[in-house]
Amino acid sequence: MIREKVVMRKIKLLMVVLGLIGLFGFSLSLSSKALAEEQKEEEEEWRKNLVLFDPLSLIFGFFNVEYQRGVLKGLAVGGRFTYLFGGVGITGGGGVSLSALGIGPSVGIFFTGKAPEGLNLLAQPTILFVSASSGEESASATGFGFPILLAYNWIFGKKGVGFGLSVGGGITFISISASAGNISVSVSGVAPALKFALGIGF
Repeated sequence: MIREKVVMRKIKLLMVVLGLIGLFGFSLSLSSKALAEEQKEEEEEWRKNLVLFDPLSLIFGFFNVEYQRGVLKGLAVGGRFTYLFGGVGITGGGGVSLSALGIGPSVGIFFTGKAPEGLNLLAQPTILFVSASSGEESASATGFGFPILLAYNWIFGKKGVGFGLSVGGGITFISISASAGNISVSVSGVAPALKFALGIGF
């Protein structure tokens, strides 16, 4: 009789222990699920794409658009496209027709936030093609530009598509070779670079 009571007591203790283990496992399961959902929600809120254009360059006839995509929290890659087509008047009558094209990749290293948001160091190597004509005369130029900018990108709004803003400054390394008939000239140097761009992030 005493042995049966001891056995029953052990069985009850085992049931209590198993019940506690089950509750503990269920609690861990709920915690893991909540953590996974939280991480998933955080991942979904990471807006990795930013499209920008420079409104100030439009004053001079340039259309300048830039794309950045966050591939890591601290790294964004993309590209830049610049286009000009127009003309200017010259002293003594007549005019000059101009066209220019610039294209190249961009790489941004981000120190704060999640790329493409936050403080970043941006490099944009660009190949340039320029042509000009006036009457029967024409000239052309090819070159290379390498802006290095310290900039800050914002995407306003908590979720979905948001208003984008990017401001910054730095320097540009330039090398250009131009020719008109049998005359050619090459220019290289360093110039300041400023950035003010608007766009959308998503």
